[in-house]
Amino acid sequence: MNNGYSYTGECWLEGDLVNDKGISNRNWVRLKLNSGGTGYVSAVYLKGDDKGNVPNHC
Repeated sequence: MNNGYSYTGECWLEGDLVNDKGISNRNWVRLKLNSGGTGYVSAVYLKGDDKGNVPNHC
């Protein structure tokens, strides 16, 4: 992932706990990468709710 780029969040799932800047969350979002393929990012680093505003569970 690159800062400032947009990616499509496909779904979310629970995984390892991430703590950063006072925010803790176990939700990870599966992303469709611009170069093809799939990636995952902790919802801690996304805008929106605790699931990065991605409504679908994986």
